[in-house]
Amino acid sequence: MRMKILRLILPSVVLLNCGFNFVVSAVAPELPVLPLVRALALAQEQLDIRGLEKTVFIESVVLEKSSAMSRSRHWTIRWSQAIPAALGRSETGAEVDMEGHVVRLVKNAGAAVYVKPGQ
Repeated sequence: MRMKILRLILPSVVLLNCGFNFVVSAVAPELPVLPLVRALALAQEQLDIRGLEKTVFIESVVLEKSSAMSRSRHWTIRWSQAIPAALGRSETGAEVDMEGHVVRLVKNAGAAVYVKPGQ
């Protein structure tokens, strides 16, 4: 009998918790730990290191949640054009997390692959 009641109540509790988390995150957005200016500087540094600063530029920047249930966020930076990479891949931008770690966004025939700088 207890299991039957638990099966009936548990989905409601989960939905209520998800709804509460959504409302709290929607009402009280936090300032990003890593400022936009610093994220842009780190992304631009990736272009400068490879000598691409004259041909490729930062086209857009978006602050995104790392996942639907996570509170962590990252900056997603898109390049003005794809940069050819190894094995027929193309680099389309970079992600910068709130600790300042940069990960290049690389696509391969429609699939996104995360590659750390220098690889």
